[in-house]
Amino acid sequence: VQGTVDGGPANFVVDTGAELTVLTRETASRLGVKAISETISAGVGDFGLRGLQVGRIDRLTIGSLTVYNVPCLIKKPPLRGLPTREAESVSPVALGLSAVIDYGRQELLLGKDVPREDADHVLPLRVHRLALVQGTVDGGPANFVVDTGGQVISISTDTASTLDVAQSTRQIPLK
Repeated sequence: VQGTVDGGPANFVVDTGAELTVLTRETASRLGVKAISETISAGVGDFGLRGLQVGRIDRLTIGSLTVYNVPCLIKKPPLRGLPTREAESVSPVALGLSAVIDYGRQELLLGKDVPREDADHVLPLRVHRLALVQGTVDGGPANFVVDTGGQVISISTDTASTLDVAQSTRQIPLK
């Protein structure tokens, strides 16, 4: 979605799997979002721990929605060797909002109260920092983050270690 950060243009991935709104270092610098503190985060895959800066967006606008004093993470340093450039992301969950994403109509509804629509499947949702649904992996229970910003399905190392994978199964390394 297109939006503005403190009056400057920015494109965002709508990321229900992010704990906060996230800016790249370049975008934060271009739009004048200053770091207040630093932290580390453990990501998915081989990247391990990475440094992040914590900042604040004075005014975030997406469509007719404007939110003030939005805590954000600034990716510093950027990850290297990715197939595409890292993007900015906005987390409806972190803003305390519900989201309805209709990919067919290319519409996004954000709000404290959004209209309930008919759906083919309705899953109970639990929110603890992130939006979670319960599922199964090889018949065992597993929690999944509802992650609209994800590019692949990922599972934890602990969940993967419980899988009954035959040695003859073709292994495809992912990077």
